[in-house]
Amino acid sequence: MAYMSVKQAAEKWQIDEEMVTDFCLDGSLVGVVKEGRTFFIPEDAICPVIPPNLQARPSSPEYEELIGRIDEKNNALKACSEKSPEKVAEIEEQFKITFIYECGAISGNPLSRDEVAQVLAGKVVADKPLVAHLQVVGLGDAYDHMKDLVAKRVPLSEKIIKELHALVMVEKPAERGKYRLESIHVLGAYHQPPEADRVPAKMAKQLGKFINPQLHAVESAVLFLMKFDGIRPFMDANGRVGRLLLNFMLLQQGYPAVSISPDDRDAFYEAIDTYYRDQTSAPMVALIAQYMEERLDDYMAACKA
Repeated sequence: MAYMSVKQAAEKWQIDEEMVTDFCLDGSLVGVVKEGRTFFIPEDAICPVIPPNLQARPSSPEYEELIGRIDEKNNALKACSEKSPEKVAEIEEQFKITFIYECGAISGNPLSRDEVAQVLAGKVVADKPLVAHLQVVGLGDAYDHMKDLVAKRVPLSEKIIKELHALVMVEKPAERGKYRLESIHVLGAYHQPPEADRVPAKMAKQLGKFINPQLHAVESAVLFLMKFDGIRPFMDANGRVGRLLLNFMLLQQGYPAVSISPDDRDAFYEAIDTYYRDQTSAPMVALIAQYMEERLDDYMAACKA
């Protein structure tokens, strides 16, 4: 059988070499031979994706209408919120509790929303594990830090990502703010993260191209979230950090933060699988956009009350 190199496959399929290497590592290509750190790909192998653009903008009348409503409501909110700063502050405080509860619940934290509120107020919940309390405190500190960075217009960087992780992982001091040194396998996921030694380069590359002027702010934030989830640079808390980063990007672009309900946990992870399997961000963009529209409606209702 005739084989081609990673470079030759990349040129043939009009994609970058790093993507070809990922396909070799995650089993997307059949018949690949590995000798040391070098891959040999069958010449008749079929590219697992439709080249060249994985960031194609989904388009449909319903989709365009949803994005349009978000922009219209967001513009209206900016004018309304200036008249009711106290009400906006109250909504923000309640949202913070909801975000920390839902973000933690998706990751397995057993505390209820009321219990999360108690912990954030400095109280201890009886008969609940210490680690659950620490996770709430850490995520609360990370959320506040994220909001402070946005207020100061600090651009996203690896330093910020590691800072947020360090705050989130208060219960595991040895791992705080450090990229993983081991390979990980995500049970049931279509896409598997890269080997540990490729994480720094992957993160640097992603941070160098996360803003696409052709995409709406919601789309850019969603794409970064899914790319981050695909890399999973840390041993733990990638989901919590990823959702913080999603909101960091939304807030920087003048949109409200969103929170994923535990009821939509399966839909959330299926949307990530769909992105890597079918090369479309439409399901995730639709999910996040729907949450954003709900938040905008809540804001507007409070401002008019």
